Amino acid sequence: EAYEHDEKPRLKTYVCNTCGQTFQQQFQPGFVKCKNPKCGDSLYQKMQNVILKFEPQIRKVVKLSEDEVIILDHLKRFCAEIFWNDLHLYSDRLALEATLDRLSSINIIDIPYNFNQ
Repeated sequence: EAYEHDEKPRLKTYVCNTCGQTFQQQFQPGFVKCKNPKCGDSLYQKMQNVILKFEPQIRKVVKLSEDEVIILDHLKRFCAEIFWNDLHLYSDRLALEATLDRLSSINIIDIPYNFNQ
């Protein structure tokens, strides 16, 4: 049996969870960095920090299954719910970044929300 050796690499379409831009690149497992230069690397990093720290709580509050990818809209809903704020507050990037910074620096017991409900 003969195999094609110079097979083209598989391209995959990615959608940035932070800015929503779509782009194509060779398939990579795991997180892929957005190609949009205007996309805030700092916001992406803050999102990842909060997801790593509070993933089980985010999934419970926003009602996500284990196989669903947590995106920026899920984090906005999570923040609105646990801090009793209006969701529209987090359409302001500065407010969102400040909230993600706060979540990165506090413990779960400092959040005024009952995660056992």
